Amino acid sequence: MSAVFLDPDEVTRRLTEWARAELYADAEVSGVRRLPGHSGISYVFTVHPAERRFVIRFAPPGVRGSEGADVVRQAPVLTAAAEGGVPVPAVRAWNRDGTRFGAEYLVVDFVEGRSIGDLFVPGAAPAGDFDVTAVFRDAVRVLAAVHRVDCRSLRWWDRPRDLTTMIDYLVPALRRAEDPSWLDHGLALRQALLDRLPRAPRIGLLHNDFYSNNWIVGHDDRIAAVLDWETSCLGPVGADVGWLCMMYDPPSWADSQRRSMGWHPTPDDLLHWYAEAGGPAAEEPDWPSDANWYRAFAGFRLVSGTCHYLRLHRKGYRVDATWEHFADSVPALLTRAMELLHH
Repeated sequence: MSAVFLDPDEVTRRLTEWARAELYADAEVSGVRRLPGHSGISYVFTVHPAERRFVIRFAPPGVRGSEGADVVRQAPVLTAAAEGGVPVPAVRAWNRDGTRFGAEYLVVDFVEGRSIGDLFVPGAAPAGDFDVTAVFRDAVRVLAAVHRVDCRSLRWWDRPRDLTTMIDYLVPALRRAEDPSWLDHGLALRQALLDRLPRAPRIGLLHNDFYSNNWIVGHDDRIAAVLDWETSCLGPVGADVGWLCMMYDPPSWADSQRRSMGWHPTPDDLLHWYAEAGGPAAEEPDWPSDANWYRAFAGFRLVSGTCHYLRLHRKGYRVDATWEHFADSVPALLTRAMELLHH
């Protein structure tokens, strides 16, 4: 990936060229600022004289779209989500050819609001005056709306995935584990998941990374926008519910992470609110026992991703120390997943 993403002055220059070509002939760009995040590279910027703020997003350096970081792929799903009443940033431009920025890009409106803060920063807690219960309850309502999006317009965009395919897709990443015990226990967990597959999963739009790091919260403590749709797909929507529960389940995490948890609702709260909001997964015939399966699958998915991205981080291909943090929790994630399957 071009060094443009590391040089704010060069980013400003190229964004100005883009704005003059796509928006206004006399456009000027200011206030270019890198946004935090672990999955992609994003900048917020202001275009004058209209005083409009946008966000441009690129995939991380050296990562191909096929690796779940295809930013352009977000454009149709954002459109479909907006039509379904899901709060998302409006799409303004996208391009795959890489001629202007040296990489694919997506431009969306900047959404005003607040971030709860990075869940994985040690000592993390809501950074500001939040009614945490109200935020999470509204987020779960939004998740139920995601799962009710009419997917007919997305049939060309993705082929619905079944649970067996989703599990086996993760095995090559799991095999990159540096610790042999992670691989052994991970493969045992894979088999346990396959032995207990939900018998009638509800299929719909999956965000695939739905938790508080990817929410913009309005000043009314309601969700103003759901971000980071790179890994979204069509599949069993219970996987989103399991992922959300796993993120806020202290037994899934190492002691170092647990010490900064407890400020958020419990998985039981989240499951109750999801059913209350009419979430489609809650209509599965074996719900809520299936919820434990999806929570275990979420642990398997995070362990597999950690094996892959920790290796890239340690070899210097994609440096992100967050994966060292996740690595500390791999044993807890594996143990908790097995507990949930046998609950």
